[in-house]
Amino acid sequence: MRTQLVKNDLQYADQIYHGSQEEHVRTALTLPKGTIDDTRTFIESTILAETEGKVLSRVILNEVEEVIGHTTLKDIDRQNGLAHLGTWISYPFWGKGYNEESKHLILKIAFYEIGLEWVFLGASKRNVRSQKAQEKLPYIRLHIENQFPRELEKIENQLGEPCVLHGVHKQDYAHWENIQKSHLTIQESSP
Repeated sequence: MRTQLVKNDLQYADQIYHGSQEEHVRTALTLPKGTIDDTRTFIESTILAETEGKVLSRVILNEVEEVIGHTTLKDIDRQNGLAHLGTWISYPFWGKGYNEESKHLILKIAFYEIGLEWVFLGASKRNVRSQKAQEKLPYIRLHIENQFPRELEKIENQLGEPCVLHGVHKQDYAHWENIQKSHLTIQESSP
């Protein structure tokens, strides 16, 4: 895997700022224009929220350890085993597989370290690119809005617009992971 996740740190502030303020990213995420100080404040508040168990947030690095995005498990509900996942990738790295790789890594943490049962991925209905990226995940359940109306409402309230709701169940992810491991074993033992 080319992607790695690292804890938030102020050393990444400049790269996170520039990546998140790029026009394509800002528009897709409906982010306001910010400043480097806003980014530093975001990092500091994210680190604090993580110590309180409210979020689990990671900086996404590529194979040469460039900051290429950010991923966060938010609204973590340990009692019910639920969380929401948000990810952004810097525009120059779109379409290169980093988004999917980062989701594999953060889901592994969600299910095996935190012990969650469901991770929800939502997107604004107008954000077709995000929806298409989610649809590529081999373990995702699409359009589960009717099954989880409260989770859909959370996302729509956060974004202030109509959204779709997809989700990953721990069992589906574990099944996919087992298939991946069996394929690796077969390839390694082939002559």
